[in-house]
Amino acid sequence: MQTAQSSGDVPAHDGANAQPVTDETKQGNLITIDSDVLALKVDTLGGDVISAKLLKYDAELDSKQPFVLLQDKPGHVYIAQSG
Repeated sequence: MQTAQSSGDVPAHDGANAQPVTDETKQGNLITIDSDVLALKVDTLGGDVISAKLLKYDAELDSKQPFVLLQDKPGHVYIAQSG
């Protein structure tokens, strides 16, 4: 029977000062690109397109709200991610 012995090279962790791991999403600057038909928002950190709207097309008939292709809102995340 063999027993493992600690050499003291690896520090022990008692958990007293443990901090929770949080899921933080990092975001760079947002660039807005507008044309007469399309409005885009691109995150400079990674190049993700986080918002895309068709400006000449209504979301609903006669609503005057642009048709949303991509958006990043709580409960509805639909974005185009790169790499």
